[in-house]
Amino acid sequence: DSATLLYGAAMRIVPADRSSAHLSFPPSPTKHESVKFRAKSVEVPPGGAFSFPLHSPGPGSLVRVAFQVHDGKELEFELWQGGARVHAVLGEAHEGEVVVPAEGLCEARWAQQFSWVGAGMLIWSPVTVSYEVVVVPPQHLAHARVRQLLQIARHGTVAELQAALENTPPSDSDEAGLTALHAAAAAGRLDSLEALLAAGAEPDAVDCRGVTPLLAACEHVQTEAAQALLRAGASLDAVDVAADGCLHALARCDAEHAPRAAEALSCLL
Repeated sequence: DSATLLYGAAMRIVPADRSSAHLSFPPSPTKHESVKFRAKSVEVPPGGAFSFPLHSPGPGSLVRVAFQVHDGKELEFELWQGGARVHAVLGEAHEGEVVVPAEGLCEARWAQQFSWVGAGMLIWSPVTVSYEVVVVPPQHLAHARVRQLLQIARHGTVAELQAALENTPPSDSDEAGLTALHAAAAAGRLDSLEALLAAGAEPDAVDCRGVTPLLAACEHVQTEAAQALLRAGASLDAVDVAADGCLHALARCDAEHAPRAAEALSCLL
């Protein structure tokens, strides 16, 4: 059997026996990649334990754990950090998530409890377990929440948007610098846009191209969204990295959108 260690797109196969498999795994190479530990069949010795180290890249890292015991018995899974037990569960199978409180070395551990039957007879046999443990850095989680917020701003309801805003600030951006306000403006979602502004979203936030939500609204000929942003104080003078502004964006519209672009120009001028 083997365990799989994933570093982003890189993959390394290592033996899954206790003596060599998991005692020297390096930490995640960056704070932005998830690391996966996986094995199909690992033997936990009678009355003993199987464990391996893993690295939490920062406070709030998420450890996703799934395991299945194959012998009809129970194992106790524990996650330790700094001498403190962060999580423990006993069972034949388990799937769940644990938030790690700090950066640093952790230990994932499966222990076999002694089993007694009949007149005090001790069951003494190895137990086999399959498992998958994934360490997700906090930055990765933050980007995932922002991407979800952008998707809701485009296609979700206001209630869904407000629920998502409880965990994600309205002006947080994805890897390209896009905020939920950019997404709502480009999609012409006036209800989402107004909810985001009411929640404190920055009307002049810029993405990696220097585009503001107002510019995004003009690029997609969303007149009502552009007007709402102007009422909220968005700058009509903003330009992107190519020094193009709202009027340039509207002037580039194709023939199909020309009437809407002309209407938008009359509203902006």
